[in-house]
Amino acid sequence: MKIAIKDIAEMKALLSLEFWSGNRWLVFDSSKHCIVTQDIRCFPNLRQASFFCQYKVSIGQLYLIKALSSSLKVLNCGFGWRNKIAAAQLQQLLNYFPVTSFRQGDDLTSSLLTGEYYPVLWNRIVCPLSVIDRYHLVEYVPADWKSREKLGQVVYTFDNISDALDGFNKQTKCNPDGKGHSIPVLLLVGQFQNQSLKLDIEGTPEESTGMLLYTAHITRDSVLQRNVYEINLVQDVSIPVIVKHGIIVKYDTIRGKLDFYDDCLRKVQPGAVVDFFDLVFFAYQQPVEVVQA
Repeated sequence: MKIAIKDIAEMKALLSLEFWSGNRWLVFDSSKHCIVTQDIRCFPNLRQASFFCQYKVSIGQLYLIKALSSSLKVLNCGFGWRNKIAAAQLQQLLNYFPVTSFRQGDDLTSSLLTGEYYPVLWNRIVCPLSVIDRYHLVEYVPADWKSREKLGQVVYTFDNISDALDGFNKQTKCNPDGKGHSIPVLLLVGQFQNQSLKLDIEGTPEESTGMLLYTAHITRDSVLQRNVYEINLVQDVSIPVIVKHGIIVKYDTIRGKLDFYDDCLRKVQPGAVVDFFDLVFFAYQQPVEVVQA
C-alpha cells in the first residue's frame, strides 16, 4: 500500500481526525498505484470494513484493509520507518503462545517484524459440550445454487444436545421423496458461546463461530427403492478437539511483549475469545510506504 505525498499535511490531518474519532481501520483501493485522501474510507471495526469491501467487489472494485494507526505512524515517522528487532527474540516469545498465522504458510515472525497489527489463530483444546451454547438444524439444497440466499438456512434451534439430536433424527425420518428435486442436505451445528453464528453458503459454520457435528445426505436405498438420509458423525461432542478463533497481535518493541486485540483494536487478554471477524480483504503482504506523487 503506497500513500501519495502530494499533500502530506492533508493526509496526516485526515488520518489523525479519523483515528481520534474512533476509527481503527483504513480501507483503500488496491488497484491504484498510490492512494490519496479521496481514496480512503475508515471504519471502527473489521466487520464494517469487510462489509464495505464486499460491496466494492460486487461492483468490480477491489478494496483492502489496513490498520489506520500503521499508516499514520509511517507518515509521522518519515520515510523508511521499520521495526528493527531480533527475529530470534520474537520467535522465542511466540513459542509461549498457541498461535499460528491466519494464512497457512505465512511466516508469523517475519510478518510481526514489520510492526504491523497481524491476525492470528489461537488454538485451544476444549470439550465441545463446554463451549457450545446452542444447537441448530441447518438445511441447504445443493441443486439450488442459483439462489444462494436460500442456502445454509437455520430451520430449528435447540438449547441442549439431547433435544438437538432428537430433532435432527426426526427430520431425517421425513420422506425426502416428497420434496421433489429440492431435497436438502441436513446439518447439525453447534454455536460457540459469546459468538454470532456465521454460516457459509453450504451451511457449514465459520471455524471461529461454531462446529459441524452431524450431516445427513441423500442416498438411494436399493431394497426400499426410495431416497433415504444417511447420517454421518463429524464431531462427537464428548471428545476434546482443537478449536481455533481469530485474534489480532502486535509486537511491542519497547516492552518486548506481544499485545493482543479484538477487531476494534481494543487490547484484550492473551487467548480471549473475541467476536468473529472476516479477513478476506485484510492486506497481509502490503506494507505501508510513502512515495512521491
